[in-house]
Parts: sequence; C-alpha cells; structure tokens
Amino acid sequence: MTNTQEETTMTASANKPSAFAGLRKVVYALGILLIVWFVFGEAVPRYFFAPEETPPIASTGAVVQVENYKQQIEMLNNRIDALEVKLKTFEEVLAATPANVEPLALPEPAPLTDVDNERMAKMEERMVMLQSQLDDSQTKAEIKIATISTFSQMREAALRGDAFANQLAALEKLSHDNSEAKSIFAELKTYSEKGVATPRELEKSFAALVPKALAPATSDSLLGNVSSLVSIRKVGEPAGSDDQAVIARAETKLERGDLDGAKKELAQLSPPAASIFAGWIADAQNHEHIRTLCDDLERALSAPQATETLAPAQ
Repeated sequence: MTNTQEETTMTASANKPSAFAGLRKVVYALGILLIVWFVFGEAVPRYFFAPEETPPIASTGAVVQVENYKQQIEMLNNRIDALEVKLKTFEEVLAATPANVEPLALPEPAPLTDVDNERMAKMEERMVMLQSQLDDSQTKAEIKIATISTFSQMREAALRGDAFANQLAALEKLSHDNSEAKSIFAELKTYSEKGVATPRELEKSFAALVPKALAPATSDSLLGNVSSLVSIRKVGEPAGSDDQAVIARAETKLERGDLDGAKKELAQLSPPAASIFAGWIADAQNHEHIRTLCDDLERALSAPQATETLAPAQ
C-alpha cells in the first residue's frame, strides 16, 4: 500500500465515532450524581422518587425544653453518682474505725499503804456499829408504836368501866425498862380486874341515893307517914347548909360533869346522909384516881428515854 492510501485510511478512522466516548460520558454523569448524593443526602432521591409530602414543622420551644430536661437529668445522675461514691467511702471508714481505735490506757492504781488499810478497817467497824444502832433504833421505834397503841386500848377500857388486866399486862411488858411507869402499874392493878364506875353510872347511883338521904326519920305519926309518901326537895344551886341544899348543889355540878365539885359539896352533909353517900363518894374517888393514873402513865411513857449518841467519825 502506498503512502497516499495509508493517510486516507487513518483520516477515515479518525472521523468514525469511538465506542468509548459514550461510555466516558456515562461515567462522568454518574460521578456528578454521586457528588450530588453525598452533598445533599437523601434530598435528591426523595425529590425524584418519593411522593410529594408536606415537610413537618418543628417547634423550636419544645426542642429547647427537651434539651433542658436532658441536661437536668444528666446533672442529677452526676450528683447521684457523686453521693454514691461518698457513701461508699463513709462506709469504708466506718467499718475500719473500730480496728483503728486504740484502747484507752488507764494508769495503774497505787498500792494501798498501811495507813489506808487501817483507815478502811476503821470505816468497816464504823459501818457495822451504825448498822447495829440502826437496827436497835428500828426495834425501839416498833416497841414505841406498840406501847402507844396498847396504852390507848387500856385507857379506853379503864374509863369505860371495863376490866383492863390484859392490856395492862401487855403494856407493862413493853415498858419493863421504864422505872417511872412501874409504880403507876402497881396502882392500876388494884382496878384492872373489875374496873371502876363511869360518870353515867355515878349519875344514876347518885339519883337513887337522894331519896334515901333526904328521907325523914321513922315516925308513927300521921305527918310522918304522909312525908314518906310525898317528897319535896330543893333543886339547882340553893344557898344553905342543910342536906337538901347540899345535895341539890352536888347534883347540879354532877350534871355539868364537875365530879370533884360534887364530892366537895357532899362533904358538908350531915352524918346520916353522909353515911348513905359514902359508897358513892368512894366510887367517884376511884374514877378520878384511875383517870389521874392514866394521865400520869401517859406522861411517863411519852418521856424521852436516854439514847446512845453516835461516836464521831475518826
């Protein structure tokens, strides 16, 4: 082939469209699409392929509030974590504290000297003595209470006119060391078996003796017989020394409870009338005597007895 033919062939080949030219254009287009995809995300496919929709309208205030809530929750979680760490540390310190605390060292007591031992011995003796005195005082107090109670019972029985031998014997036993009361006990024994007349009994017996004391002497005359049936006597506190006036004054004083005054009035009676009232006067004296003895005994039992004094402490 000549040179002219070769040039003609090459020119024809150059003017023929190449198969790779279209492929290059396709690749170039695909590259542009990829770039657009990466830049705009899903907007391109949604635009080309997705149906047309109305985009949602976002609330800016709600979004901000949600973000604030998220931040507060995160802050609370952080504080809870910090408290848990502190609690764990405190528990560890507390658990380790007993093992770390050292026992308190106390000084050894000094040995007792002979002076200390002697002083302690005296104190023990003193305590024994005080306990003995306390027991003795308690016993004396109990005896004192029993004595007062027994005396009260004896006095009531004596002034009531009843026998009081049992109460007197018990009282004498409780007060055996009371020298002042011994003589009084001896006098009371003379009345303890039968008792004495009471003021009420003395009034009744006095009233029964008045007609006998004022009765006229026995007479066979008519006037004497009438006088024995009809009795007229003085009452109150009339003046005079005749038997009627004396008896009236004594009776009035007796009604007032003046037993001693009644006795003094009766001492002015004539011998015949005085003999009739002799027994009554003796009963009145016994009643007064026993009352006096009870008063004397009460004073003797109430008198303070000599007591031992506590020795001063050494």
